[in-house]
Amino acid sequence: MTLTFLDKDQVQTGAVFRIAGIYDIKNSMYEMSQVLVKNEDLMALTGMASDEYHQLIIRLDDLEETEEVSASLAEKLPQLEVMHWKEIQPDLAMMTDMVQKFYAIFMVLILAALAFGIVNTMLMVVLERTKELGMLTAIGMNKKRVFNMIMLESVFLSLVGGVVGMGISQALIGATARNGINFASYAEGLEAMGYTAHIYPVISTSFFITVTVLIILTGILSSIYPALKALKLDPAEALRTE
Repeated sequence: MTLTFLDKDQVQTGAVFRIAGIYDIKNSMYEMSQVLVKNEDLMALTGMASDEYHQLIIRLDDLEETEEVSASLAEKLPQLEVMHWKEIQPDLAMMTDMVQKFYAIFMVLILAALAFGIVNTMLMVVLERTKELGMLTAIGMNKKRVFNMIMLESVFLSLVGGVVGMGISQALIGATARNGINFASYAEGLEAMGYTAHIYPVISTSFFITVTVLIILTGILSSIYPALKALKLDPAEALRTE
């Protein structure tokens, strides 16, 4: 196999290599365009010393720190070209951004459905307890306490539902994280992007906490209208309700 490339002085050079083996990785696009050669052979052809490199890849534990670290390195090493992964793989970055936007839209739809469900449930509670609320108002319970009672019931409903739902979700995620989810029908497309057909989902604890907080906030906001509806009840009319 004949390979041509640029040496350290940007002069085109090349050499003939004998194929000693074929490697197999999950990223088919990488396999089509990359070959591996001995480091000492490559150094001799490019005229580089053993402690010189033309490219250095830094792997971070937190993906969110990528841009901050790359900006810091670019400032400290102005003579070098520093690129973060979104610049190196713009297609993958675009796909990641699209997935994040899809998740955000999906989350908004779920919270909207939750809000409508809570409003409907609490309105039914107010309707079924019209006589009770009228009696409480008639014996002296002020409107503030009635409002707080409806709000607390809604928050309790949201809190219990959120905690139970997150607990079940975490158990399911834990099970699938051990066994994986088989996407064999999408294997070719996934492998082209460097993924395997077996996906092992991992969701951080912070995500569960964030979702639980959003559920509670949605419950609080959704209960305002039913609580205000309860305040408008006329005690005399409410007591005549069967």
